[in-house]
This record gives sequence, structure tokens and C-alpha cells, in this order.
Amino acid sequence: MRILYATDLHGDRRKYERMFNISKSQGIDITINGGDMFPKRGNLFRQNEFIEKTEK
Repeated sequence: MRILYATDLHGDRRKYERMFNISKSQGIDITINGGDMFPKRGNLFRQNEFIEKTEK
């Protein structure tokens, strides 16, 4: 079983894409995000917008 552990992505979509691409290309079975997932700038009470926002 191959596991990828990532942390400190801080809402950077490029880092998320990179994590997903590595998982796919390396045949990772489980990807774990250990924390610091959301943007650390701006109004921290609006972090839900990062989760709900979709790119078109």
C-alpha cells in the first residue's frame, strides 16, 4: 500500500493539483492531508468560500 501524506497546502490550488497529480502518477492508494488546508490570508471566517467555490 502506498500512502502520500501532505500538509500546509494553505489553499493554494496549484499545490492541491500537484498533490492529486502525484497521487495519480505514482499509484498512491491513500492520500492524507494533515492540516493547514485553507487559505491563511484575508478573513479567516470566510474560508468556507474556498471549499464551496468551483472553477468553471
